[in-house]
Amino acid sequence: MAAVPVIDSHIHLYPEAEMPTLAWLKPDHPSQASIPWPTLEKYLEKVQEAAGEAWAKVKGFRYLLQDKPHGTMLTAKFVEGIKYLGKRGFAFEVGVDQHRRGKKQLDELVELISRAHEDVPEDEKTTFVINHMGKPDLTIYNLTDKGYINWREAVYTLSRCEKTYLQLSGGFPEMTDSLKNRSADEIFEAFHPWFGILLATFGPERLMFGTDWPVCTVGLEENALEKWYEVVSRMCYMASLSENKQRMLYAGAAIEAFDLDI
Repeated sequence: MAAVPVIDSHIHLYPEAEMPTLAWLKPDHPSQASIPWPTLEKYLEKVQEAAGEAWAKVKGFRYLLQDKPHGTMLTAKFVEGIKYLGKRGFAFEVGVDQHRRGKKQLDELVELISRAHEDVPEDEKTTFVINHMGKPDLTIYNLTDKGYINWREAVYTLSRCEKTYLQLSGGFPEMTDSLKNRSADEIFEAFHPWFGILLATFGPERLMFGTDWPVCTVGLEENALEKWYEVVSRMCYMASLSENKQRMLYAGAAIEAFDLDI
């Protein structure tokens, strides 16, 4: 099979002034970025002015709801802001945390998507991109555990939402240190029930590969980017994904969700 192109849908950029405060930062780390933090309507002009020629490359806005009080995303003002992003052609990248905040936060996200799409023309509906698989608790080994069952049910419900994608990223921070430092094959074996749910619900057409670099490097004794790519490649092999489906997972879903001109 020919080499499949890869778009890393989740990497971070930090202001130079913050670099000394980042414990994971090493001198040989490169710096890249994709999605900036969100603003309300009245600030978009200022963002555009600050971005200058780079404004055309801004494809969406990200917001971390994972540490916000329950109900934050369902306020009328928040919902209207998300609708406005869709009207302007921007995607909304959202961080939620089922591991630490429970199923309620994912249930609220389902309701947010429904409200944001209600009575909105098809071409103005906001595209949602969910960070890090919804942050499941990957320390769970017993598949009868309530945490795993709740995540599985929430992902199934989210997968039925239109214009909604899930990033296959952020796995290492949710694992134990002992697991993340095992081989890619061993990580896949421990993680395959989670992969199975993702493929059965969102499928490769709405899953997008991402590394969560450089956060993914914390606690790893080797190259985190290469290892995560190996883990996902193992998933593709075991699931017998065709070349076209792998192209969707590794690049096509990101191109589609963020309307990339590639």
